[in-house]
Amino acid sequence: VGVQADGGYALTDEMDTNIGRLMLDLNPMRGLVNVIQVGNETYSKLFSEGGASSGWVGETAARPETDSPTLVPVTPTFGELYANPATTQKALDDLFFDAGAWLQEEVAIEFANQENLAFTSGNGTTKPKGILAYTQAASPTFGQVKSVASTVSASVGADDFITAFHSIKQGYRGNSTWVMNDLTIAEVRKLKDGQGNYLWQQSFLSGQPS
Repeated sequence: VGVQADGGYALTDEMDTNIGRLMLDLNPMRGLVNVIQVGNETYSKLFSEGGASSGWVGETAARPETDSPTLVPVTPTFGELYANPATTQKALDDLFFDAGAWLQEEVAIEFANQENLAFTSGNGTTKPKGILAYTQAASPTFGQVKSVASTVSASVGADDFITAFHSIKQGYRGNSTWVMNDLTIAEVRKLKDGQGNYLWQQSFLSGQPS
C-alpha cells in the first residue's frame, strides 16, 4: 500500500467509505448496532445497573438513607477485519471492467458476512463478542442475556413470541427487534391459526415490519 512503483494500490478514503456503505446494505446486524468511531482500543462506556430505592413517609417523618444506583463499565473487544487481495496497477488500469469497484464489492460482501457472524456468535477474541456467546439465564445479572424457554418441545409456537416479548422490561420493548436466522424464519412463517391462515403477514407499508 502506498508504493506505486511496486504496483501498490492505496486504499483511498473514498474506497473505504464505499466498502462501509456496501456493508451496511448487506449486513442486517450492522443496522441494529450503535457504531462509534474511536481513536484507540481503550474505549469503555458506563451503564447503570439501577438499584435506587425509595419509600413513603409522612410530611414530618424522618427520611433514612436509601439505596443508590450503581454504574458498571462495559469495554468492547477489539479486532481488525482485513482483506488482502492481490492486484496490479496494470490490471486496475487496463481491464475491460472496473477492477477497483469489483474488488470493493467482493471485499464488502466478505466483510459483511464475517461481521454478521461475529456480531451473532463471535467469541470476543480479536473480534466482537456476539449476542449468542454471552451467558444466558432466565433471571440474568448484568452482562448476561435473558433467555425464555419455548413451551413447545419440537418447535416454537405463536404463544412463545408473546411470552418472549412481555418478558422484556417495558422500557426496552419499544426499541427491541426480532432477530432470527433464515431457517427459523421459515418455521415461523408456517405458523397458522385454527382456520389454516398464516399468522405471518407481509407488511404493505414502507419501513414497517411484517
